[in-house]
Amino acid sequence: MKTKNVVRLMPLLLAALVSVSAMSGGKAPAKQDPIRLYRFTENGLQGFMDCTGKTVIPARWVAVDNFCDGLAAVKEDGLWGFIDTKGNYVIEPQYELTYGFLDGLAAVQDTGTFQWGFIDKQGRWVIDPIWYEAFSFEDGLAPVAVKMKADVPEDYYEYYGLYGFIDKTGKLVVEPQFEYATSFYEGMAMVKKDGKWGYIDPKGNMVIEPQFGYGSDFSEGIASVTRGEYITDPWIYINKKGEQIIPREFHMTGYFSEGLAPVHAADLGDREVYIDTKGNVVLRGDFTQALSFSEGLAPVRVGDKWGYINKKGKLVIEAKFDDINPFVGGIARVYMYTDDENAIRGYIDKKGRWVRSWPSDEWEDAYGEDPVDMEFYEEEPAQE
Repeated sequence: MKTKNVVRLMPLLLAALVSVSAMSGGKAPAKQDPIRLYRFTENGLQGFMDCTGKTVIPARWVAVDNFCDGLAAVKEDGLWGFIDTKGNYVIEPQYELTYGFLDGLAAVQDTGTFQWGFIDKQGRWVIDPIWYEAFSFEDGLAPVAVKMKADVPEDYYEYYGLYGFIDKTGKLVVEPQFEYATSFYEGMAMVKKDGKWGYIDPKGNMVIEPQFGYGSDFSEGIASVTRGEYITDPWIYINKKGEQIIPREFHMTGYFSEGLAPVHAADLGDREVYIDTKGNVVLRGDFTQALSFSEGLAPVRVGDKWGYINKKGKLVIEAKFDDINPFVGGIARVYMYTDDENAIRGYIDKKGRWVRSWPSDEWEDAYGEDPVDMEFYEEEPAQE
């Protein structure tokens, strides 16, 4: 394993707990690109299809990311490059890692220095690779980290990042001072200082002082947070002023989407329910787990299988899947066992019919959803 990558990725993986692990709804939904092409796997390689399941770009890469800003990151011969919607290389594979294009620039990791910088769509360095860590631009700012020497024994990670924000000229707008920082979402970015999370605006102003043990992105103007030390501590919903807007606590919270959010609380029974922005319970059902709505449908777990409900709470797609994702452009990516040893992955439509499916690969299931995570795990066996 490349130690520099591991050191860089571990804070990212750990910070994912901030907005995912304790929350039935998880992280706020990713912004959708106008180009609706979907990843598929064929003979161990990945390509892109349309919403009908028709191949648009044949499978030829070991890994691909979603299209964003008109380009998609693809991996060939161990390095990442970018293709257009016809499958032609716009930028040849040459980067260790990338988060893809957003707001016109892509954060990429240089192969020589393992430092991060930003390129434009012609592959030119707009911001030189001088950063220990860098995430995508949103609202004109991007989180970056400077490398710091850790005062720990040698058997621990030797370095860590101290995070600030730069503008598109590479100028530091917010000096590195945070233990972690995220990209902006709905005009707010999460920052961690002295072990607590708060929120800043695109001007770098601390809008909500660090005071939370864990928190989520804002979605529809609302975020869920806990002031407790542990993920299992009670959660509340706040507005962009940091004010609690629903006068009660929950054991688990999901993000608001289409006016509803899935939550879990002891006095609501041993099942998850959906509330509106005033805290009223709108939907109940025999759900052991529930995710947020997308395109009028929400994934719910009934027993040990997943299906989809509509906004009346009716199960409109049978609970028979073992893994499930929200609908995007009329289709959803799902996974299910066909017997004790075999499984399939693919896409279904809103009637639950298969649009396209393929035999599922264990490695793809574990790491195929996120190129950054794939890179991390792909390198791991080398240390054995």
